[in-house]
Amino acid sequence: VFSAWTTTKNGSTVVTAKSIVTSTADTITLYAKWQRLTKTITVSASGSGVKFSKLATVKVGKKGKLVIKSALKDSTKVDVTGAKFTVKKGSKTVAKNKATVTLGPGTYKVTTTASYKVASVKTVPAKTETTTTAKAGDVIDVKCSASWSTSFTGAGGAILSTVATDMTCTSDLLAAPLTWSSNSCLYGTTCDGGIRFTSAVSGGGFSGKAAKYTVPADIVKTVTTPATTETVWSATKTTTKTQSLKVK
Repeated sequence: VFSAWTTTKNGSTVVTAKSIVTSTADTITLYAKWQRLTKTITVSASGSGVKFSKLATVKVGKKGKLVIKSALKDSTKVDVTGAKFTVKKGSKTVAKNKATVTLGPGTYKVTTTASYKVASVKTVPAKTETTTTAKAGDVIDVKCSASWSTSFTGAGGAILSTVATDMTCTSDLLAAPLTWSSNSCLYGTTCDGGIRFTSAVSGGGFSGKAAKYTVPADIVKTVTTPATTETVWSATKTTTKTQSLKVK
């Protein structure tokens, strides 16, 4: 269809009612700008499916052409992934599964095939997993700290024994820290809490001190993952709609 007059062949300068002629020549040349008409069929998410916008009669003139194409609109529950056209004029197939179709004057049957996915919410139930991190009799590495009130110093100033309060030893294998109070711990021997220090405690306490721990019974670790929800998309679905289109 006719769009405008322009002063350039590429149509970049359009003549309007406010255009001013600045040429001193006796004549100027104007170029007709033509634009091909486009009809868009909108495929919109609707509920758990899709719906199609309606086609109507389009006037293009005897020698005009019409381009039909699609526009896709999603929702949080439906993802419209594509649309193709199959067009028939009487019993003749003009186009099959095309993203865009150009048509001249005539009466057509336009079938739009849309593809889409539907979202659903899936509940993942809570899960409890139990693992044995250490067995009875295993000797594992631990790190200990304690406040201490009385110490017994050997040769070279090393603290050989101490009366400790609030002794705490930890390990990644333990379900919970080992804690006890008022114990006498001697280097190289086993404390009341099952701890044996691997080197003399010296210079100011037990902070971060390495030790060995003999596990008296199996240590079982239980981890519970709470229930969660996740969005799951269906396999691709398709649906079609056939409409009449008159191009005049």
